[in-house]
Amino acid sequence: MEELNEKLKQIALWLFELTNSEKQTRKNILYENSNNNENWHSRILRMLLEYHENDSYPILDSFIDLLNKKSGLSINKVSNYTTHPRVECYNEWEHIDTLVRINNDALVIENKINWAVDQDAQIERYIKTIIQNPMIDGNNIYVIYLTSDGNKIVSDYSFTEEAKSLIGKNHFIPLNYLNDIFPWLKDEILPNVDIENKILYSSILVYIDYLENMFKNESDYQITNKIIEKMEEKGIEITSLKECFNLLDGATKLVNELNIIKEQKIKEIADTQIVTPLRLFLENKDKSLVLQKAEFNLGYFTIEITHPQWDKCYIHMGIWQYKNYGGFAYKNPNDPLPQDVLNNIRQKLTKISGGWRGDKNEPIWKYFDNDFKDYYHLDAWSKIGNGDFEKYIERFVNTIYDNIMDEKILI
Repeated sequence: MEELNEKLKQIALWLFELTNSEKQTRKNILYENSNNNENWHSRILRMLLEYHENDSYPILDSFIDLLNKKSGLSINKVSNYTTHPRVECYNEWEHIDTLVRINNDALVIENKINWAVDQDAQIERYIKTIIQNPMIDGNNIYVIYLTSDGNKIVSDYSFTEEAKSLIGKNHFIPLNYLNDIFPWLKDEILPNVDIENKILYSSILVYIDYLENMFKNESDYQITNKIIEKMEEKGIEITSLKECFNLLDGATKLVNELNIIKEQKIKEIADTQIVTPLRLFLENKDKSLVLQKAEFNLGYFTIEITHPQWDKCYIHMGIWQYKNYGGFAYKNPNDPLPQDVLNNIRQKLTKISGGWRGDKNEPIWKYFDNDFKDYYHLDAWSKIGNGDFEKYIERFVNTIYDNIMDEKILI
């Protein structure tokens, strides 16, 4: 076992050195400003899918066309609805790489572009979570298993028999970047983007260039060959298939352990720097205020605050379209506040600051100020320790609370 661990450590060291060396040879500006991991590619995909022009989602609709072509299904596109549907796109919601919700349909996109290992019952957990909350029927859930080139196959211990029984037939759709996403972006999306929309056009063009270089260079194979050369040079030999599987198992366990440590560290930071002080603040503000929900991850957070007198609404904070926001949300969108009450609250809040918006589910909300908009990157987490983010949340809650508690009609 000790000899096996030494081999694993040596291979990991070479992989680290060669990967960093390979990064230095690439000149694509998109690559240089990325982490080139599943999260990065998932964020790009989410931003493309949520792009909209008024009530039209052309890239999302085109993506659904691609899914229908691959699977033989007829998943509803946004344009199929006679009234504008609720469209939501998330990264890392309940650890799902990308989640797209269109009314009562859910697209679960599991990104494996860098051959990340499957976790035990991973896809099963995702499906069960969506069935329970936001209560979407399994027959309306579609799982997209997105790999680099199609050579990685989902494992039975991730996409379990139970998981298969929970969703509809053919609702598991394998896609890959080489044969699906890359040609889709190049042949279907880019030619139909208005060249006057310079940001969108140039972003897609650069990403296509990045993917093209990635596959053209075949750098993963080059790195593998270099590692094999180094092993031969140093006299390190994998003597059997069993030893190869043992090494792979060791690497898988290492990745899983590091993911657990990452989540523990995030929880520790969130609990000590946000949740605990926020609970204390709410207790001092009004003992009836309840921190109903507080969940955090590297690319996701949500906070829900309730009060016994608030029959229809609760304070909600989270991430929408890649930015932090907050306001209050309906417990039941079909049981809204009277319009005059909403107008009165909005007028009060607008006197304090601008930018307030509203929709059917969250009648009054706004994006956080610029210093606190971004929550997706490691840099944002490293700044949480100074307490500024939590203090901003306190001020935000204060503003909303002070302007709704004096309403004669309880919210």
